[in-house]
Amino acid sequence: MPYLLTSAKGRLFLDDEMKDQILPVLDHPAGIKKGCLAIDASMSNILSICEHLLYRFIRAGGIFQGQNERWRSHTSLNIVKGFGKLDEMGDLNWFSEDMKYQNPSLITRGWCYLLSGTLHRFFYKDWHLYRNSRPLVNGDYHWWLQDNCGNIIDLTEEQYILNGINNCREDGYKRGPLGLSYSVKTRNMAFTILNDLCGEPVDINVISVTNYQE
Repeated sequence: MPYLLTSAKGRLFLDDEMKDQILPVLDHPAGIKKGCLAIDASMSNILSICEHLLYRFIRAGGIFQGQNERWRSHTSLNIVKGFGKLDEMGDLNWFSEDMKYQNPSLITRGWCYLLSGTLHRFFYKDWHLYRNSRPLVNGDYHWWLQDNCGNIIDLTEEQYILNGINNCREDGYKRGPLGLSYSVKTRNMAFTILNDLCGEPVDINVISVTNYQE
């Protein structure tokens, strides 16, 4: 039976079981010197990267880097400012500047492509990027990963469930990775994950920004 890997309140869940004892370790991708981050899509590898994405980006409210040319102007690894605060009518615009864009009750809001796109860099040989066919909230589309067996990695579906949308993956279809600033950010996020989990430094310049699939 297919499984669902997701999150709730920043914690990782495999179906209904919270996975809270994941080792923060990962082997170096075999093709790292050629810019390829593909690794074995074992459950332990998937859990390690998913948990570290939640720890490093979701629970922390993003990462704000100092100026450095290697980031290609993206000094913050976070969602865009457009997910702001309460407007004059009292409607929630999700993330305020004072909270580094993060709303405490919806901490996965705006992260769906960045998390899915980063995961895809590691598991693209076995998993595919999916997007729903119509916008769900404020013109936003939802992204997740799915394999040929119907297993799903959707670390941000909670943002929709909390807003009464329980079919956020309805009519989903396979898509390719996004380019432009999205590809730079997912490259930078993957670089961060590798340096945290692999035990020895990785040169960011060897990681392909686009066309990373063999």
